[in-house]
Amino acid sequence: MSTLACSNILYNNQFNTDYDFSVSFVYKMDTQSMSPVNNNGFGLFFIDGNNSTLTGGGSGVGLGAIKTDGTSVSGMFAIVGFDVQGTFTQINSISAFTTGNPSQNPLSIGARVSTNYTFISALPLPDVTAFDYDIEHTIRLDVRNKFRTITVNKLLNNNYYQLATFNSSYLIDNGVLPALGKFGISYSGDTIFTVKDINLNYTSP
Repeated sequence: MSTLACSNILYNNQFNTDYDFSVSFVYKMDTQSMSPVNNNGFGLFFIDGNNSTLTGGGSGVGLGAIKTDGTSVSGMFAIVGFDVQGTFTQINSISAFTTGNPSQNPLSIGARVSTNYTFISALPLPDVTAFDYDIEHTIRLDVRNKFRTITVNKLLNNNYYQLATFNSSYLIDNGVLPALGKFGISYSGDTIFTVKDINLNYTSP
């Protein structure tokens, strides 16, 4: 495979960002019996809940959720990236990424927040099977304390275990956390990316 594709899904239900939030879903990067050569990865993102559509997104470093030219997507305020090539978390890999790791960090997971994509951190995945092709994986994302803590978990043998946790008060400290949010999933690469069984839960504080 060599043709890049990008896609995104916006779950069009609003939630109050004061509430704790969890979402789980099943995904697969289907190679269609070809060998991927340019797979960027996928993102779990949040936009302002007043937006009815996702405007923007493109192939490449932005994982299908950020415009190819690096300009901000309307209302985007947080994104967790499953970074196959390590360029989503790299500084200056596109013009929007003015902060980040000094070099590529392949097979990692990272977080950026606000419309300027401020880099929070990136971690090597303790279990890189999350990037295995042609296998269904189940991920759960937990957001707590007004986006101060974001935890990513993977299902294995009927139990979830933690892949990464990101801690930051940037959105609250800078007054850029919208009152309402919406969740989406995006992808950029040369496989067929499928998503199913999206489940969302909210808990009032």
